[in-house]
Amino acid sequence: MTDRELLNEAITLSGLKKQFIAEQLGITMQGFRLKLKGENEFRETEMQKLSELLNLNKSMRDRIFFAKKVDN
Repeated sequence: MTDRELLNEAITLSGLKKQFIAEQLGITMQGFRLKLKGENEFRETEMQKLSELLNLNKSMRDRIFFAKKVDN
């Protein structure tokens, strides 16, 4: 499960435009929005590319893309 809040924070900190990121991932902006909203999951290749684009270290990548769902 993707930690959407942490991912959006990483995108903001990177200074990259979401449209640019979507293009680099080879998906439409609409498709990227659906993934950011958690309606679709990121593919492994997309996670790798995002990690490179956002300059994520392994720990941060794992926190974002492999977050555990916690019931409150």
